[in-house]
Amino acid sequence: MTVGREDLLNTLREERERLGLTQAGLADLVGVSRKTINTVENGVFIPSTVLALRLAAALDRPVEALFQLAGSSNPSSSTADRIRNRLSRAQRTGSRVGFPELADRRASDGVVHDGHAARSQPLCLRC
Repeated sequence: MTVGREDLLNTLREERERLGLTQAGLADLVGVSRKTINTVENGVFIPSTVLALRLAAALDRPVEALFQLAGSSNPSSSTADRIRNRLSRAQRTGSRVGFPELADRRASDGVVHDGHAARSQPLCLRC
């Protein structure tokens, strides 16, 4: 199976920011250039297995928390982490944030509450 750039999603930027690292700082930790980190974060470059493992180790996350195949029907365990990171960023900046990927999930799963189950309504900062 061949995987193209559009098939691989990543949460590298969110995880790097969670630890307060710059692109240059993460690059130093894993032994690559800042440009390499930038191109991986932006989906321009698919990292090798070795680089993906180094990134996961540097960020203290499992590889599958950093990289996911697009169109996966099962939400990965990192979905909750991505949501927490987005909410944290929204709280720091005072902005609102929406989660269209959760539109089909039931409100009873603890992720969304009444009034936010519809696709058109973004989650509030309480969620």
